[in-house]
Parts: sequence; C-alpha cells; structure tokens
Amino acid sequence: MASVRNSLNCLRLLGRSLNVNQQRTVVSGPPAQRVSFAEKCAHGVVLSAGMFAVPIWIICHIRSYRERS
Repeated sequence: MASVRNSLNCLRLLGRSLNVNQQRTVVSGPPAQRVSFAEKCAHGVVLSAGMFAVPIWIICHIRSYRERS
C-alpha cells in the first residue's frame, strides 16, 4: 500500500512541475542600436578566416603529410 501511495505522490509532484508559467515578449520593429557596415564586414572576415583556416593549413602542409605515410 505504501508503494502505491509513493507512486501517486510522485505523479502529483510531476504534475506540479509540468505546470510552469512562462512569459515571453516579442519585440518587433527596428533594432535599438544599429550595427555599422564596417563592423559587419569585420565580423564576416573573422568568420570566413575561421572557417577556411584549417583547410588552407592542410593544403599548405600536404607534402609533409604524404612524407609521413
């Protein structure tokens, strides 16, 4: 009987934890602070360099990789 009571208690507590109120707000319209074109270009350069750094490194060192095997 105690195990049934514990199971019911667990289910009751689970039901309470699932009933969580969430409040979300959506802000539409123009941004509060505009990002300059130069900053967008700088971020683009950094992201591009990060993506292409490893493949370029491998291509530049492919001779040494071939010599190892």
